[in-house]
Amino acid sequence: MNDLISVVVAVYNIEKYIGECVDSILAQSYKELEIILVDDGSRDSSGKLCDEYAAKDNRIHVIHKVNGGLSDARNKGTEYAHGKYIFVLDGDDYIEPDTIKVMHDKITKENADLCFCGINLVDENHELIENPDIAKENLDGIILDKEDMFEKITVSPCWYYVVAWNKLYKSEILKKVQYQKGKLHEDEFAIHDIINQCERFCVVKDKFYNYVQRGQSIMHKEYKVQRLDICEAFIQRAELFVKMGYHDKAFRTLVRMRTQLLDGYVRLRKNKTPDIKNRINELYRMFCSVYKKIDISKVNSDKIRQMSLMSKSLTLAIYTSGNYWHNR
Repeated sequence: MNDLISVVVAVYNIEKYIGECVDSILAQSYKELEIILVDDGSRDSSGKLCDEYAAKDNRIHVIHKVNGGLSDARNKGTEYAHGKYIFVLDGDDYIEPDTIKVMHDKITKENADLCFCGINLVDENHELIENPDIAKENLDGIILDKEDMFEKITVSPCWYYVVAWNKLYKSEILKKVQYQKGKLHEDEFAIHDIINQCERFCVVKDKFYNYVQRGQSIMHKEYKVQRLDICEAFIQRAELFVKMGYHDKAFRTLVRMRTQLLDGYVRLRKNKTPDIKNRINELYRMFCSVYKKIDISKVNSDKIRQMSLMSKSLTLAIYTSGNYWHNR
């Protein structure tokens, strides 16, 4: 008998897309599925459409809840899941027919805790969008351990190592981690904790996951102060790395954080509202607290040591930004 696999789908105001998403799950060649649709207080017909699908297939379970955001919806779906494995899918994306079968075969064969697959970026007309970061990653035959994965999320520009949705997890692993409510970049907050719960990772090179790029999605809207949440996620990751003795990874993570913070500052500096001032100053203090814990002697290469000088100059830039706020 095949293992039961739970597919968790967060749904919020995506009536145009949810049908294609659910249809792609129902079309899976792997049939032993529990499909959990979490309607996060949708104001359009998304919730009704979910109920209509549930009436047609008893593998589909719908959870209607008050709107609490993507993290809350994923947590609720994961909590409900009964499968040995959990696959996470966003409600405006879709997957290829053999996705779950191939990933299940791989994760069981390799006795891994987490398996991830390649992705396609597509527009709303299903046209492929080229992405150089994705194109240059060679996924063929890769088996990773924990330190390998930590290195991937430290240095790789390709974010599919971080995102929640192209992965098949052992249920017992994912249930130990909560996505942080009320945060943007919720995947960035969770992935290092997920990796820390695992010992072995495997990769399916096939591009099974279709990530639909929508102009009205959160990440395509105007840059707002909430986008700085990614800086906090990097700080938390660096804190974990320090505790584990990975001082070089902690340092490089803070360098990435500093770049994100400086970019956010440049984008937001024309807006003089107190919430932006307070958020930047808060992140700066959090950064300094972790940075002081890094043993620079354990930052390995000359190149990384040169980054230390850059990081200090960026620290000065953000400190100057604090004066900028006070002068206005």
